[in-house]
Amino acid sequence: MSPNSPYVNAVKTEKYLAAQTECLVDLVVPPKGTTCGGGRQQFDPEFGQPLPQIGEFTCTSTPRTYPRWRNQMNAIQANRRSRPRSIGHRRVSRGALAILLGLVLTGSLLLSAGPASAASRGFKLENKSSLNLQLVAAKPVPAYKCIDPGRCIPTNHPMDFEGRPANGSMLNAGGTDVWELKYNFSLIGGVQYAADLWYRILGTDDQVHYRIEVYSTSNESYCDIVGTKKYGCVAEGTRLEFKNQGAG
Repeated sequence: MSPNSPYVNAVKTEKYLAAQTECLVDLVVPPKGTTCGGGRQQFDPEFGQPLPQIGEFTCTSTPRTYPRWRNQMNAIQANRRSRPRSIGHRRVSRGALAILLGLVLTGSLLLSAGPASAASRGFKLENKSSLNLQLVAAKPVPAYKCIDPGRCIPTNHPMDFEGRPANGSMLNAGGTDVWELKYNFSLIGGVQYAADLWYRILGTDDQVHYRIEVYSTSNESYCDIVGTKKYGCVAEGTRLEFKNQGAG
């Protein structure tokens, strides 16, 4: 306010601010149809006087009161502070249960899959070349078993089939061999079953080699030609091919 204002204006201003505090800070609701303050500008000659046909709400010495909802909120907060916190334990328990159920469900789905039965995965070898192949043998895949961090011994991955071609059988040009390699579900992971497949390329002294492996939830395969450069091979998951070099 201006220092030249009369003292009476200072008193009126103090009352006006007190009314605003009751309305906006302490949430004391004025009577219906009234406003906080007179609604006039600060240096109005009739500052503090009510406007025509508008009631004025002024502050009195009535003790401050608080709405019922504030007391209710205080009671709720006090109850929360006194309640033991066991939510974290429940969340951990539910999370562990969800993981366990997921593993059980995954195992059930794997046991219900497989091209030939519930215990094998089918690898198909297609001869897309102009030559015939002859199966030489299916051999175990070498591996190592570590008894402790400083000592490992040579061994082989398990090899077993639910269906396979016989040694010495022919895979003619345009034909297909199916290898039903067994598999197993393990939480530890790693190769469950594997095999090295060796075919002779008839009409040459060369061979084609395929390695097939099954994991709990996936399949892997590799191939290479031993000797000739005229032919090629493909190994992608369970899809195997032998083809003329450069053929699509």
